[in-house]
Amino acid sequence: MSISYDTVHQSTVGVKISSALSRLPSINEAFQSEGVNILNEGFSEVAMNSHYFEDYVSKLSEGLDPVTTAQFQALANTTRTQILQESSLSGINPITALSLPMLRVAFPKTPSAKVSQQSQFCSQSSK
Repeated sequence: MSISYDTVHQSTVGVKISSALSRLPSINEAFQSEGVNILNEGFSEVAMNSHYFEDYVSKLSEGLDPVTTAQFQALANTTRTQILQESSLSGINPITALSLPMLRVAFPKTPSAKVSQQSQFCSQSSK
């Protein structure tokens, strides 16, 4: 059984689409040129291949400030570890392919990300 997740191109007035999600089709196209579909079963290859994974996380983190980029990369690596641990028992669920794009959209907006940025700013300004 194969499930395919394609990005939806919908034009709505007054709705802001995340820049991370708007870049997802071009990121997917770049990986498809290498024979990997990140929005389908190809995500398992990305998760297992360090080079692909680092490239994918790098492309997803474009547009973030350096502190948030480092935090996002750490969270992405933790997510990857969990995905690989779970996959050893049950395989990679097709919906898992959306975990990193959704993390990219949600994480910079979470209170923990903002608190972390503020604490780093305060520690730098006190020096």
